[in-house]
Amino acid sequence: MKSKRTRNLSDAVLLGIAKRIYDGKILTDRQVKPEELLGVFMPLIFLSKKNMPKDIGLIYADIEIDRALPRGINGMPMFTQMHFLNKANTKRLNEMYSKLKKVRDNEDKLIKGE
Repeated sequence: MKSKRTRNLSDAVLLGIAKRIYDGKILTDRQVKPEELLGVFMPLIFLSKKNMPKDIGLIYADIEIDRALPRGINGMPMFTQMHFLNKANTKRLNEMYSKLKKVRDNEDKLIKGE
């Protein structure tokens, strides 16, 4: 089996991912302790280095869409499917997330009258 490459995603798709991360609907590998990665993103158990996508920047799963099993004893969800972003997409996603966070934080301040 050939190693898969992650593809570049459009800005619209990345912005959608950023919004779902901000809203707590997507869980990323950044939110999981390294020793718990295999228990949360279970397909990693079955991937050999040879079959891993090249240039992985981020691993994520959508809590509402991807197949999540009941939460483990550690309180974390367990996913039977997941997604990879390459490093270039991850960099763009992080930039979008930072901008989105500023906008959302400002919205909260406006609503509270600060």
